[in-house]
Amino acid sequence: MPTLHLAFEDGFEGDEVVVALDGRELARAKGLKSSLATALAATHSVQVGPERGELSVSVTGKGLQAALAIDLAATPHLGIAVREGRLVLRASADPPVYL
Repeated sequence: MPTLHLAFEDGFEGDEVVVALDGRELARAKGLKSSLATALAATHSVQVGPERGELSVSVTGKGLQAALAIDLAATPHLGIAVREGRLVLRASADPPVYL
């Protein structure tokens, strides 16, 4: 079973974030607050059933949503950030590097 590694990055200010794959909730993080020193609020890993599907993310209190097609075998890492009032998703084959 593949693992999806989530990195809640910059732009969170006490937010709740919901992550779903093909409409099935995978993770819900509450009270996320990004660190100014590291640009990271939290990390979370979750095992998922299918290796491919549509990943959707929402920041409930801000009304922000974004989605992307993902292949977990190729890109098991997902960076999630709020930048300039938009929700930004970045899938990657490699884990992120933080200061």
